[in-house]
Amino acid sequence: PLAATVTSSGGKVTSDKVNPLAVGLSVLDVDAEKMNKQMIVVGGPCANTVAADLMGNPTSCTEGFEAGKAMIKYFTRNGKAALLVAGYDAQDTLGAAYVLADSSKYGLSGDEVEVVVTSLDSISVSKV
Repeated sequence: PLAATVTSSGGKVTSDKVNPLAVGLSVLDVDAEKMNKQMIVVGGPCANTVAADLMGNPTSCTEGFEAGKAMIKYFTRNGKAALLVAGYDAQDTLGAAYVLADSSKYGLSGDEVEVVVTSLDSISVSKV
């Protein structure tokens, strides 16, 4: 069981509910290749071998990415479906993950969107 303790030395105290994840819900990229399930792949080809495979194993792992931008893109291969959430760097990938987590706010549609991450407080989305 999970437990949490909240302490305060005065002032406002806030807390968030933590939703437990089932064991096996997230796996390392090296283990995911053996799976026959739909996946959400987080991280670009520089950090994730599954992402590299989805993108055709580019010669340069930054190919198709630029600073301040990320993508959320749907792939199907050999009967498997995968949703890639990846950016040029960690902050861009995190911005795209924020968009996916709050997808109703951004009105996502289609097979691919571009996420422009000026900062984590300033994110915009456009259809590709």
